[in-house]
Amino acid sequence: MIDLKRIVNILFFGNVVNKKLLNYISSNYFFKSLDVN
Repeated sequence: MIDLKRIVNILFFGNVVNKKLLNYISSNYFFKSLDVN
């Protein structure tokens, strides 16, 4: 049987991690583009 609560937790946790990773990457890219200019 599939544990729905576990799936929801994994999806939520993954979503939070993805947002932090996206913010980290975009801020790094932003600073690199500032350095180039």
